[in-house]
Amino acid sequence: MAIRQRAIHAKHKQERCDALLDAALGLLAQAPDRVPSVADVAVAAGLAKGTVYLYFPSKEELLLAREDLNRVWVLRKVLAPLSAVEAMELLLDKMGKTKSNGDFLASMQKVG
Repeated sequence: MAIRQRAIHAKHKQERCDALLDAALGLLAQAPDRVPSVADVAVAAGLAKGTVYLYFPSKEELLLAREDLNRVWVLRKVLAPLSAVEAMELLLDKMGKTKSNGDFLASMQKVG
């Protein structure tokens, strides 16, 4: 991906953010026993080190953002084939809730 000199439009900013996240993931895949530095991520993304900090206040925030995206992707893949009620039941179950909360589930069925 060719990185522009300056990201002005939201689309270009999102491309730059994605490039940073992809670079971090690539570096982690290459050396899973080593957390990449901000400088390493910047070089891999073809950007300046300071640019990383425009999008992520710290290396930890960058890595957490990548993990959040992975979780969202997995949830979408798992929950997509389910109805809204089935998805909510699954999420409540995984969060340690029980189906005994019939009022909540009944209200969700009316909505769904």
